[in-house]
Amino acid sequence: MIRGLELEAPDTGPKRWMSTSFTLLFSFFSLSIADEADPGYDSFSIWIEDPIGNRFPFRSPRHYCMNSGKPRIKPREPFQRGISLFYSQEGHTFRTPGEYKVTVTFRISAKQVLRSNTLRVTSRPVSDKYRDLERAMASPAVTQALYYRNADLNDDTINVLQTLAGTHPDSTARGTINSVLAKHQLSVGRDAERADGEAPAASNARQLIQEAIALLPRRAHRYRKMRALLEERFS
Repeated sequence: MIRGLELEAPDTGPKRWMSTSFTLLFSFFSLSIADEADPGYDSFSIWIEDPIGNRFPFRSPRHYCMNSGKPRIKPREPFQRGISLFYSQEGHTFRTPGEYKVTVTFRISAKQVLRSNTLRVTSRPVSDKYRDLERAMASPAVTQALYYRNADLNDDTINVLQTLAGTHPDSTARGTINSVLAKHQLSVGRDAERADGEAPAASNARQLIQEAIALLPRRAHRYRKMRALLEERFS
């Protein structure tokens, strides 16, 4: 069963920008499952109950076809995945301040469905300090850049992200933005290296990664990804 469904919320800023990471723990056996632990797959569902008791499915902005990958779950090697919940096909997920309940079901075979514990989430009103940041973060271009795995970043979107990061230098949102910009810089660096043997964007990417690590919550999935990327590319 899913033993843990851990919410990772920013330390500062609106509590509507939320991602989850969950862990599949099996006590006595190992198991291979389809690599479909994402609400973009039909086999994986997230259900949310709002403060007045309305229950609705989280509808992912992206839908995926069947995945042939099969990660192996072992008793001492739990599977973890970070999933953003703050924005869905319908817009903001946690629109109204108050307590929400989040549960997950994951169909791993024709006869077996995993069900999570219930996670209680409190969405707080957005302060005036972060209202402009919330509006910008919810725009389609920024949402796609920050939360789509293979989003293309054009110059306009990069300028918007850099402005947001500069306007809120101490926020977790800046850590999220820097992590996306860093991966983009590394991609640019690879293209440059293929073209002329140089990677001018690499040093900038390293600084962005280090800043992201300093700002992101340590239990956040994105924090762990940035630490691994820093060690892989710059150690």
